[in-house]
Amino acid sequence: MPKDRYHHGDVQRALITSATALIEARGLEGFSLARASRDIGVTHAAAYRYFDGKEDLLTAVAEAGMIALRDALVSAWEAPGTPRGEYLASGRAVVAFARAHPRWYALMMGGLRSDDAESPASAPHSAFSHLVQRIRCWQAQGWLAAGDPVDHALLLWATAHGLASLVASGRLTMEPEALSDQLLLALHQGIAPRQPGHRAGHRGTA
Repeated sequence: MPKDRYHHGDVQRALITSATALIEARGLEGFSLARASRDIGVTHAAAYRYFDGKEDLLTAVAEAGMIALRDALVSAWEAPGTPRGEYLASGRAVVAFARAHPRWYALMMGGLRSDDAESPASAPHSAFSHLVQRIRCWQAQGWLAAGDPVDHALLLWATAHGLASLVASGRLTMEPEALSDQLLLALHQGIAPRQPGHRAGHRGTA
């Protein structure tokens, strides 16, 4: 294969794409830096110009997954047009991503060493950061109670990702999107605004 097939950052991007495809097809057990390199026609040694080793490449694959998940969330928020619809779409988007990419999702959520994993709240452009921003909008629109939007985001994040992890593991027998709606509506009862004359779990106006 010609040596000039890739230039500059192309090798790095191609390795991430190759590694992602390997993980999706074979899981972590079937992944190796050598195989990811071979599949794009570069040498194992050449891969070390861009990544320190297998774990470094896996971290990049996980980061690419978080970007893809962020984009899925942002896209999901565009269609509903109401706070309630956007709120429920958040859970469905995470579940749909985990269903479509179970092995990639498993890597993103727990397949790396603890010292490689970044806190979801620490990345300014992460899926979690976008969720915090969206929660501020829902609070301003009266769908969620006042309070620290990060706390609300953590509750929603934990609920959605807990369900999505079950989906990714293949252990869930119920229809996941409907279950996601049920879980998020139950969560909403605890973080909805408290208004005179309304029950604590009242859904309010969409």
